[in-house]
Amino acid sequence: MKHFPETHTANNIKNCLEEVPTLWDIDTTKIHAVVRDNGRNVMKAIDDSVFKGVPCFIHTLQLAINTVLKHDTMAQILVKSKRIVTHFNHSNQAQSKLRDMQQELNLSHHQLVQDLCTRWNSTYYMISRLFEQKRAVSLYLAETSVNFENLSNEEWQILGKSIELLKPFEEITKIISSSCSSVSEVIPHLKTLKKYLEMYYDDNKEILEMKVLLENDLNIRFDMDHNKIFTLATLLDPRYKQQFFEAEDLITIRSQFFVESLKNSMSDDDSDSGKDDLQSTSTDKNNIETATHKNFWKCYQNFASRKIQEFQDDKSSSAHELQSYCALPVIKRNDDPFQWWSRNSSRYPEMSRMAKVYLCCPASSVYSSYKFKQARSYYAEHGHPEGAFTIELARNIPLEIREIAERDLLLIRGRIQSRHVASRTYYVYIAADPTLRG
Repeated sequence: MKHFPETHTANNIKNCLEEVPTLWDIDTTKIHAVVRDNGRNVMKAIDDSVFKGVPCFIHTLQLAINTVLKHDTMAQILVKSKRIVTHFNHSNQAQSKLRDMQQELNLSHHQLVQDLCTRWNSTYYMISRLFEQKRAVSLYLAETSVNFENLSNEEWQILGKSIELLKPFEEITKIISSSCSSVSEVIPHLKTLKKYLEMYYDDNKEILEMKVLLENDLNIRFDMDHNKIFTLATLLDPRYKQQFFEAEDLITIRSQFFVESLKNSMSDDDSDSGKDDLQSTSTDKNNIETATHKNFWKCYQNFASRKIQEFQDDKSSSAHELQSYCALPVIKRNDDPFQWWSRNSSRYPEMSRMAKVYLCCPASSVYSSYKFKQARSYYAEHGHPEGAFTIELARNIPLEIREIAERDLLLIRGRIQSRHVASRTYYVYIAADPTLRG
């Protein structure tokens, strides 16, 4: 992390990025990829630098999903939904009355969820919870005088169908946002999402329009099949291997593998490659989500279980390893690929070296952004705006610094009130010698 006070031009960002490895004494050749968002300045900065850029999958997926959320009908429904949710979240009396109605209707005692514009899945959670509490909310609005409208029957229907349409995207967002997510997951999940949309049908005109918008935007924004960072990572992940590639693409991908394998074998710092050291409610709503979940992962399983043609490669050691590796069945999608390589690195030494490089790249910047926000929150609690302190005379002096105070020194105390915990206060004691000048 580095302080960046300059304007966020592509050139300034590039210079800063190239300075950071030097500050941390990191060889830039060891930086496999830089995960970035889709800001034009950031994209240009990385393209002009010595690094290879990888687009954040979640950020790109959100841009695609936004086309659905901005659909005229859906946008109007979201405005009304947000108004309803805001009413309950800003009124204790409304919340209390809603709980009574939940009890009366035998619904789950769940609060409504407010969305955040920076996270599309928060919008999904908002409409999902609102649809779950449809009967309680509708009953409240029928009995209470408010200055906004309830959703119409048609709008409630579209809301429910949009939840069904977007459910797989919410699942993939959670999976890719985890701390262990790898760039190897992008192609399999993306192809499964596309297959799900291809098979999805509904007789509602607006929902079908949203589906087409989503399909088109996914095809425009994602072109990972010809990027070796994605393709080789997928090949080296024992959950996926060759299952998610077409036969004509596999020829190119296997060629990329052999080239990279040759480069790795010529590297000077692979002395530890042979070691095994890798460590690694409503009833309607629930029925819809369960059926959608099953249909989506059935699309995934169709890819994972299909038969792949055999290839006759040269007789090099890397070709022998790849043939043996691909002959094994893929592991389950919830299994840990890092643990698999930890157990099998001695069996596939050359592939193991490549797996360490390609599987280490995360598919998304979401988890790292979360960690940076945690650090910023900690700093905010312990710091003070513009470095200011409350200066006061020190009266109740702690025992450990009393010896200093007994000398001919002035003792000044700086007090910082915690921003998060009202009862917590931090003190800084400053001993000043009045006889010193300058």
